[in-house]
Amino acid sequence: MTKKEVVRLPTTPIDENDLGELLGMSLAMGLKGNGYWAEKAERLARKHWGVLAGYYQRQLLCNVEVAVQLHEQNPDSFPLSSLPMWRVFIADHRPPKAPFTICYRCDKCRKEGLKLWRGAHGAEDENGHGLLCAACLCPDKRVGEDGKRKGSDQVEGWLPAVPVDDTFWGYCSVPSADVMWWKALPTYGK
Repeated sequence: MTKKEVVRLPTTPIDENDLGELLGMSLAMGLKGNGYWAEKAERLARKHWGVLAGYYQRQLLCNVEVAVQLHEQNPDSFPLSSLPMWRVFIADHRPPKAPFTICYRCDKCRKEGLKLWRGAHGAEDENGHGLLCAACLCPDKRVGEDGKRKGSDQVEGWLPAVPVDDTFWGYCSVPSADVMWWKALPTYGK
């Protein structure tokens, strides 16, 4: 009889990219799976959150936020287990609104503290206005308090102006905290 040989596999430390990918797969399973997988994925994400690169933190948080939004819009088409747990996860990991240094007021009426829109790619109107409030952008049409007209937050071809640093977020890359900040601004002043 021969002795059993012990096979020793080489160990390689896991790098942050591999960890981000693995946690992404775990969260994907947890978001689609039952409560057991959801709790396991959420626990793993919390445990390793601090060592994840910022890119993976944003990506994973965005995946959870999208899953929650899809579930809230149509729970039958996108079932999500442990919804309250995922809401707490989002609240705990959402970064604060990005700071900005740009002057955030309507270029036409000079009002501050309102939702503003900008031309696509920073384009100005024919009068040189780069930021406009709803009243100046389309005075003859009504924009809702949610910042939407005809179901879109783009008004008269202008995009929501959500500031970051000395510029604006790209239309499809605005972090959720910044979206919430913009939505909370009044559409029209008093």
